[in-house]
Amino acid sequence: MALGRCAVKYEPLNEPTNEQLMALGLAMSNRIASTTTVKAPYDLPAGFTYFGQFVDHDLSYFTDEDTPFDGPGKLTQKMRPMLDLHGLYSHVSAQPDALCNTMPGAFALQSLGVNDANITVWDMPRDAEGFALIGDARNDENFLLSQFHTLMLRLHNAVIAELIASGAERDPSVLRQQARACVEQVYRRIIVQDYLKRLLCDEVWHGYFGAPEQQWTHWSLYSDADFNRPNAFNLAAYRFGHAQVRGIYGVNAKRSITLDELFDYRGGRNYYQHHRHIPPELGVDWQLFFYDSVTDHPFVQVALPVRPTVPLKIPHIASPLNRLAVRNLLRSRDQELPCAQAIMQNETFQQVCQQLASPSGILHSDNLDNGYFSHISNGEMFNNTTPLWYFILREGEVMRGRAYRDQGILGPMGSILVAAFFKLTLQHTPGQADFDVRALPLQIETISSMSEMVRYVLQQEGK
Repeated sequence: MALGRCAVKYEPLNEPTNEQLMALGLAMSNRIASTTTVKAPYDLPAGFTYFGQFVDHDLSYFTDEDTPFDGPGKLTQKMRPMLDLHGLYSHVSAQPDALCNTMPGAFALQSLGVNDANITVWDMPRDAEGFALIGDARNDENFLLSQFHTLMLRLHNAVIAELIASGAERDPSVLRQQARACVEQVYRRIIVQDYLKRLLCDEVWHGYFGAPEQQWTHWSLYSDADFNRPNAFNLAAYRFGHAQVRGIYGVNAKRSITLDELFDYRGGRNYYQHHRHIPPELGVDWQLFFYDSVTDHPFVQVALPVRPTVPLKIPHIASPLNRLAVRNLLRSRDQELPCAQAIMQNETFQQVCQQLASPSGILHSDNLDNGYFSHISNGEMFNNTTPLWYFILREGEVMRGRAYRDQGILGPMGSILVAAFFKLTLQHTPGQADFDVRALPLQIETISSMSEMVRYVLQQEGK
């Protein structure tokens, strides 16, 4: 049984109503998010919130073009999920020449000089109105995501520089293809060895991605039909990041940016006072967002803990549908997503748990409620038909308890649903087989974490 559409049908009286889901979403939205300044070794570095969003855009492109603007509505998947960086390497039809650079095979970038925090500032190519000339316009929807996309463009250029220094052929098309092969391999390696290793329970990561590989069909949790439509991964499990958005970010040692500014500082909105590119003083020091240890720098930042508290609001939409928590819960219902209990009863899911010896009993009727259900009319029903997204967040919150604190930020169910989808996606993603990065002694081949990638880019740019 697959985990895309609803795996168990409920009697109408036992199914949460829209009013109950909205009440739960409002409760999740109204609770004040954590403001703790404690940085624990197991916390997720703050940069992974936007790394995860970048990856999400690589995995899915949903549209609800037939739905009224003010409602969640049905979703349609417009592409097959792959981890191939199509948003980085897609053809830009508006001005393809903007992807050229004086270095053969490189991307054009706008240099904005060095700011007062001693950060060399870069921005992506933009048109006269400030709109980004990139393969996926969604990667310019907020300031940090835009700057992360720019960082990935810089990575490509850094690889080009290393290839040339290593004696590679200087033909632009050959160099670009070779650099893309390197960047894709590093990108997928970082996803598995750094990002997912930080997210998942130890048992789940080792079962899906450790060596030797398990001899059972990890990917059977999702059918081919699920893979190409909204499912338990992209409507619930992978939306844990909505709970991790901070209210303020220190972009460098001198400047901070609020959540409102995060979504206003993007191209084409006149927020730059009619300038095309970002204000140089907001150049991002990515070593504050990706690091090896919380003691690396006094200003390193962690993402907020995973918990069922999501105060994010969507601008220009009336309440309550402007609350992201409300929209996520209603959209799961519209897409006939199974509740958490239905997944726990799924035979394949139970087999996976047994194979992994994954920790069980994390959530039960005594700790499912985070103080929300009792304030909702007939809210006790959520103990038996718990919305999957809420369950994933609550499971992550409980996982921060002492007994599990070194085992990733997601609980067992969240870990399995995320791991299974990434495993399937990696199986479906073609590699750049026409260029073997081992043919040249490249430093890029040794990179397996975001902190290493940031240092590599800065080193290549400093040469």
